[in-house]
Amino acid sequence: MGISAIKVGTRVAAVYVERRTITAPDGPVPGEIMSFSTQQRPIVEGWVQGKVLHAFARWTIGMRPNLSDATQHALATIFKAT
Repeated sequence: MGISAIKVGTRVAAVYVERRTITAPDGPVPGEIMSFSTQQRPIVEGWVQGKVLHAFARWTIGMRPNLSDATQHALATIFKAT
């Protein structure tokens, strides 16, 4: 999955979870679904993965700009696999 897809997917999930509420069985008091760690963790993980992969991509591009095409393809393959 590309960096953009990770960032967009994480953003969509975060906005969706922020809007959702649940009601308690004993009354109509709404509770935020974002208060559950099962909802927070995947969003935080996606956000962190997007940030780290973006930084890694920038580092890889600037590492050595005069690499051969084969080496650039190898770095792109490694980047996509991680």
